[in-house]
Amino acid sequence: MSDPTPAQKPNILLIMVDQMRFPRFGYGEDHGFVDPLKKIFGFQGSVDEENEFKQFFPGLWALRNNAVVLNNHKVASSACVPSRTALFTGQYGTRTKATQTDGLFKDGSSPNFPWLTPGEYPTIGHWMREYGYTSHYFGKWHVSGEATEQLNHYGFSDWNLSYPDPHGALPNNLGYYRDYQFADLVTSFFKRQGLGVPYNIANAKNNAAEADPDGHPVEPPQDPAVPWFAVSSFTNPHDIASYPVLPGTVSKDTVQGAPFTLAVPPQGASGRLPKSGTMAIELNRLGFPQDNANLPPTWNEALLNKPSCQLDYAYKMGLALASMGGWLASEQNSSLDTWEQQLNFAVEATLSTNVMGLPFTLTEDKELACRAFIQYYGYLIHEVDQHVSAVLKALDESGQADNTIVLFCPDHGECGGAHHMMMEKWHTAYEEVVHVPMLVRFPESVHKVSEGLRQISDVTSHIDILPTVLGLAGAGPEDITALKEQLEQSHSKALYPVGADLSRLIIGAEAEIKPPVGDNEREGVLFITYDTITETLGDENVGTAGELPLTQFQVFEAAVDRLRNSADGEYPDDARSLASGPVMQPNNIHCVMSKDNWKLVRYFDPSGRESDQYELYELTTDPCEKSNLLVCKDTVFPEVVDEELIPPALIATGVDIHQKAVDLMALMVSLEQEMLSTPE
Repeated sequence: MSDPTPAQKPNILLIMVDQMRFPRFGYGEDHGFVDPLKKIFGFQGSVDEENEFKQFFPGLWALRNNAVVLNNHKVASSACVPSRTALFTGQYGTRTKATQTDGLFKDGSSPNFPWLTPGEYPTIGHWMREYGYTSHYFGKWHVSGEATEQLNHYGFSDWNLSYPDPHGALPNNLGYYRDYQFADLVTSFFKRQGLGVPYNIANAKNNAAEADPDGHPVEPPQDPAVPWFAVSSFTNPHDIASYPVLPGTVSKDTVQGAPFTLAVPPQGASGRLPKSGTMAIELNRLGFPQDNANLPPTWNEALLNKPSCQLDYAYKMGLALASMGGWLASEQNSSLDTWEQQLNFAVEATLSTNVMGLPFTLTEDKELACRAFIQYYGYLIHEVDQHVSAVLKALDESGQADNTIVLFCPDHGECGGAHHMMMEKWHTAYEEVVHVPMLVRFPESVHKVSEGLRQISDVTSHIDILPTVLGLAGAGPEDITALKEQLEQSHSKALYPVGADLSRLIIGAEAEIKPPVGDNEREGVLFITYDTITETLGDENVGTAGELPLTQFQVFEAAVDRLRNSADGEYPDDARSLASGPVMQPNNIHCVMSKDNWKLVRYFDPSGRESDQYELYELTTDPCEKSNLLVCKDTVFPEVVDEELIPPALIATGVDIHQKAVDLMALMVSLEQEMLSTPE
């Protein structure tokens, strides 16, 4: 295995944010974020062009300097835990078993929760350590549970001061607060490295070892310094996931006439103090405007010929979040004498949608509710940008920017009110969820990008990030084999990464993406999700009604039943078509996205009781995914819809849609076999 000297290896910094989607340019100028914001969030346009929103995003703007943008980049899985685990291990959840996200009705402290098991699959931190790097993690992790106080078993140093992970119902864990802490930890690390502190530590340990003849040998000080790989992982814009209740504890401003919304805070407003804290954070320092986005074009889509679980999810995600508020309200009401009274009170509170604000489908002004949500989402991206900017500034001030490659990506996207007012990131494979920003910024000493900013439109995936980072560090195929053999000594399941090394594509040395095995161009990428956010783990002791204390899940189920059994005109008509309980099956997803911009989605029931359902989109002529080209359900795959339902622009191409569906299914099966099964 080749072993470049420390001076030859660049440092590598991965900056992550949470729940930031790639801007939907296909919406057109009148929908979604205003065009200047779309260009900033998608890293489009030139480095030097004028942009009226540039002043609000110094961090994102700085990232585009001498950078390569992967503008058709998809997540490998969803939601938080499955996506992050796939990114950091280079393996899908079918192997790692990390398929669920904790929260709502799943307790991450349960012994049955499927976190990544240490000692099985190595993470990118382990791979980089074996390749001669030190590895460090700062900020949101969300790959193992709250008992994890340090990440040495997961391949990273320095995470202990980031503990605990910033998720759950505690307002202190909002990105509003925690991202200040995370930025401080990263910038301190840069200063430590820049001031030669690791050399000082190694020197002191050497002196101590020399004075103790019975002590263990230690590594001598390194000059030049050992290269590092670091992750700087921020929480926001994830605060949108607890909208409007938890962010409303920081700033309670609402859009005029709509108490069920949150407004962008006034410039310079002070956030409420965190519990047991004394620091008043300044909100909206630069005056980011409220009027930054409009409705998505599919906000009121009827979801005709779409998978059955989508309408279910459009209601039940909001109901699941609101049920927490309803349950808490009943817990705090001491006048409720019986279990039935508690339940009825909690359900009434849950369905007080014009107070709770969720689901959007039940609010009195649905358009305003969706618009306010996406505008607040834009503001949260502005909030986290100040921390991205602080990290990049500290990197430069430490003298390390000239030898540090910077990658930027989120873990997944956000529905943002699209497709019948959906929010969050479950039970769909729409572009709002799977298409995310991805960028690699180079120091000119490592690679000079033509014209300062280059776009790559090949379809790429989070599953490619681990091998790509190794490639950017200089590791070739023979190195990967040797590293794997080393990792097999400490891990029971050290497998080859299933994604592609994109490093040579990124620097322009290759024009095609090649899979890990074979010489042919890769045909597409695979997205999977089995994450069932409205289900329990199945290990909860709930007893029969009234025997045990009321649970949030029981409130949710009762609220769903209230909608299903409602009278005409009491709620929207489609609410009566909801299934009882959690989001209905089939709701597990395998999705293939091809290099020529087609997408095939298969919804399936892991129990096999419900038949598969399908979506097929051609994203060039239908970027908003309005027109499913296949009969979705109660059919034999693949049945193409009637011609009048096909976009005219697609008909004009003369493409054989039936054959395209067959070819994409064959590609999906091939990728499933290569990437999802565990080798013998």
